[in-house]
Amino acid sequence: MKPLIDVLFISLLLWISSAPAGAIKNAKKRKESSPSDEKSTKASEKKKSDISPPQVIKIVPAEYPQGAKIPPDGIKLMVEVQISVQGKVLKSKVVKSGGKAFDQEALKAVAKWIFKPAAFKGRPMRASMQIPFEFPPLPDKEEEIVEEEISSGEQEDPVAKDKTRIASGNSAGAREDSKQDKSDPISHKNNQKNNASSSAEPEDQIVVTTYKSKKKESRPVSEFKITKAVFAITSKKSGGDILKAAPGFYVAKPQNEGIANAIFLRGFNARHGQDFEMWAGEVPINLDGHIHAQGYADMHFLIPETIHSLNVLEGVYDPVQGNFAVAGSGYFKYGVENRGSQVSYSQGSYNSRRLLLLHAPKGESRETFLAVSLKESDGFGTNRSYRQAKVAARYALVLGTRAFAVFHLGAYGSRSVLPGVLKLEDIESGNIGLYDTYNDPTAQSQSSSFSRFEASMRFEQRLSKPEEKLEFSAYFLRTNFRLRQNFTGYTLWFNDKPELKGMGDLHQQVNFATTVGGKFSYTSATHKIFGFDSRFKYGVQLRSDWIEQSEDLILPAQNAIWRKNLDADIQIIDAGLFLDSEFALSKYIDLKAGLRADSLTYQIDDKLGNWQYNTPTVQNYELGKKRDAMGTFYGPRMSLKYNIFPGDESKNIFKGLALITAYGQGFRSPPPRTLEEGEDTPFAKVHSLETGLKWNLWGGKKYYLKLSGFYTYLSDDYTYDPTTAMARSIGDTTRYGSMLYLVSRPLKGLIFSGSITYSRGVLEGPPLATTDNPTPGQKKGDLISYIPPLVGRIDLGYRHNLLKIRGYSLKAVWGATYSYTGSRPLPYSQWADPIQLLDLSCTVLYRNLSLKFEVSNLFDHRWHEMEYNFVSQWDPNVQTSLPKRHVVAGAPRMITATLAIKF
Repeated sequence: MKPLIDVLFISLLLWISSAPAGAIKNAKKRKESSPSDEKSTKASEKKKSDISPPQVIKIVPAEYPQGAKIPPDGIKLMVEVQISVQGKVLKSKVVKSGGKAFDQEALKAVAKWIFKPAAFKGRPMRASMQIPFEFPPLPDKEEEIVEEEISSGEQEDPVAKDKTRIASGNSAGAREDSKQDKSDPISHKNNQKNNASSSAEPEDQIVVTTYKSKKKESRPVSEFKITKAVFAITSKKSGGDILKAAPGFYVAKPQNEGIANAIFLRGFNARHGQDFEMWAGEVPINLDGHIHAQGYADMHFLIPETIHSLNVLEGVYDPVQGNFAVAGSGYFKYGVENRGSQVSYSQGSYNSRRLLLLHAPKGESRETFLAVSLKESDGFGTNRSYRQAKVAARYALVLGTRAFAVFHLGAYGSRSVLPGVLKLEDIESGNIGLYDTYNDPTAQSQSSSFSRFEASMRFEQRLSKPEEKLEFSAYFLRTNFRLRQNFTGYTLWFNDKPELKGMGDLHQQVNFATTVGGKFSYTSATHKIFGFDSRFKYGVQLRSDWIEQSEDLILPAQNAIWRKNLDADIQIIDAGLFLDSEFALSKYIDLKAGLRADSLTYQIDDKLGNWQYNTPTVQNYELGKKRDAMGTFYGPRMSLKYNIFPGDESKNIFKGLALITAYGQGFRSPPPRTLEEGEDTPFAKVHSLETGLKWNLWGGKKYYLKLSGFYTYLSDDYTYDPTTAMARSIGDTTRYGSMLYLVSRPLKGLIFSGSITYSRGVLEGPPLATTDNPTPGQKKGDLISYIPPLVGRIDLGYRHNLLKIRGYSLKAVWGATYSYTGSRPLPYSQWADPIQLLDLSCTVLYRNLSLKFEVSNLFDHRWHEMEYNFVSQWDPNVQTSLPKRHVVAGAPRMITATLAIKF
């Protein structure tokens, strides 16, 4: 018996020595307590273990109250919510106030939260919990008057609201990193209470922190963010109208609403997009290998009310910039700030009508909306009528606290009747009116149609370290294009079929394209490298295009084809790699450096290849010419910023003054049909150099100034040839110039934006002689045709309250835009007339109603939207070889009224 007792005693000692202190303490308590207390404790512990606390599924962030002032240490408050068995908020109250305005915003937001309900033994139950809200002080609101400097093409973080980033943690996904960086927008507070009760409090409280990162950027002076505060001052009816608000742009409509805008920027004739890269959200606008123009970019599908801002980088200095980024890049960012539903109807001159339906659910991200736009007009002259239908749907989905996804669908369809061009001498002699069309069947049969369907998604995952993230996007794009156009009358005839002379020069161009692509990128957190704060971003971009295109000469009746010029199938694959880095070398010097590399592969099936045109001989072999080509581009990008008065060392006018120098190499892919078998793709390469000053006067609160000088060299430039309705090479070119830009809010409610750009583009040598142009007649140093050397613009907006009616303010918003485009050089030593236009607008707002009046071309100036100089012959029996000035009429004075109802 004694050995058994010894064994039990030794086992008891071992158990006591190994048991946790808490267990011994609890054992003593149980010994000291009564039997009824012991039963109660056991029941309580059992109850606690059977309870699952509520978990957040959907977070709706609180907004900053308008006009509210925030103390230097910010605002903190606490909201208690009662959660139903369905996971919805039944009641909410403020248990710790941060001020009436902030309390109301927090209650408004938390009422829209959705939870996974608390549960007892797996059965849903009601629960309550407390949620702290934090409103840190906002940084200088520089973006209210100027562009934010952000990575090119980035869209909104859907967990961000009203220029602030909202981030939150929950009990299911709380991080356990006790040494979390204070700059991380994700913030957590541990609830140390251990008592279990019917309130089912989670062990990690949710903390919602309003956060805004202010990134240090050293991109060049010519990087702009054009916000709605500027581009909405006067009439902005299309994407092209928005682009005009950026400094240095002349954006024209070569054939009213019928085809893509003609773009001129800093000495470049970018035609319909060949030298200016554009994106709308995650989807490219430029079409590779397009029959009418390489990089064809029709912006008419954009609905202006759904565009939150436009980021423009003039020049090639960011590794994200890819194909067609020669003069620069533009990124349209989607977003609807004013939440709710809106119906608006516009009626204007020449029977112009527009209906807009816009739904932006309250409480959702600004990237969540549905918009439908229907528009039509008889046009301001003969052969200018058009119809358009647009749809854009976008949904931002928050996935937990560190990830989100954005889904997008868009569709666009249009058909337009085109006026063509007129000889200036015919207008000046009175033979035809400026807004008329030639009385000829081939001139009056000009038209165009364009459709676009797109789908995309974007996913972003914020990682464990501050600012570290992964991004992925993918898109599908289908476009259909058909254009019937005659600029030259009756000049075309062919030796192989001389009997067809006089049939007319009415071209029909068709381009069907399917495009798929995507982008993946990783952005690192800030690291120390050789003692310097450094960040990196790298990624890949992929794109593949399948193109069917044809060009025929047709007769107006029944679209009868009298000659086939082109029939081809093309496939293009573009694989791009980019690497970007930032280094804070000192408090004075910031460096950005990166690399862009692209590999393009072409396969061309030219079904009419090897045809012996203009040769009266019998063809003794089959038509067709299949070929493939490939090329690779490498280009460095870098910028160096010198902060003359860094940080808060200067409190005077010179605070925010910085000197920036940037250099980069970009490229444009060639028209695929110009490539030969096995050719090393001859990319047009650009070298961009810029230096300038960026100045935030008095911290950027009222004035923002930019001044720069630039130089670019481009190999194998192209210009438009009206006789073939296509582009032709003009060889190497150079450009240089300067830009001045100022944005200001000198008074409450008043905003001013002004810019002036001077540029000069010259040929580096005479264009190569061709069979169509054996004697180009141009020499080194000649000005590049059609480019305006001087472009200026002023936007002025003023908002104020007129009076109060039944307790509600009646508000008025006034806007004025003055634009100047200097005289443009034309071929054969001619010059186009300069352009001066003044547009006005006035909007009256009362509660949910608004009425807007717009007047464009206030003084009814007769002007030429586009000018050319080439040979045309509208009488088939009278042959001529003399080039003449031809013009496209600009719009006369037009008045539009728009009534909008918001609810």
